[in-house]
Formats: sequence, C-alpha cells, structure tokens
Amino acid sequence: MSVDDDEDLLPIYKKLFPLIFKEVFFANNGKEGLEIFKKEDIDLVVTDILMPEMGGEEMIKEILKIREVPIICLTAFENIDIEKCFFLKKPITTENLINTLREALPK
Repeated sequence: MSVDDDEDLLPIYKKLFPLIFKEVFFANNGKEGLEIFKKEDIDLVVTDILMPEMGGEEMIKEILKIREVPIICLTAFENIDIEKCFFLKKPITTENLINTLREALPK
C-alpha cells in the first residue's frame, strides 16, 4: 500500500509497484491508508510522514496496533524516530526505493 499526497511520486509508484506486488492500494492521506489497511490484507506500507487529515506517524502507530507489517517511511526530515520502520530520505529515486523495498520485505 502506498500512502502519499505527493503527486510527483505517484507515477513512480504506479509504474514500479505492480511489477513487484500482486495487488497495490493507493491512499492520499493517513486516514484513507488506515481504512484500506483495516479492510485489505496488506503486506507492506510505503508512506509519507507529512500528509493532510492524518499524518504518517499517527497512521503507523494505529497500523502497528492492528498487526506488524514492514513499513517504509518517506521523509525529508533527518530526525524522525518511529520504531519498526525503514526510512527513505526524499527526494527518492527508483533505485533507492527498490533497495529499501528489498531491505524491508521478508526474505
């Protein structure tokens, strides 16, 4: 599942994720992302931190209350400390996103 309000990243996600995952869900904010997570069998979450309605950090806390799942946080900030998450500093490239996906996904 991809949760991000950044329209510039959406084409990257839409091109790359279907090549890797059977089913991909997209949400524009943490509130939408949490609702999708509650309804679907999500294997991985890729999320921005700063978003409208519900930010990534709050959404992550709620997701982890439900069950543990690999989470990749995309952020422009240096000092974010969220347990059980992989971090990818913006701006991202397809290459560093793929490398982080490899690190986050179970072997």
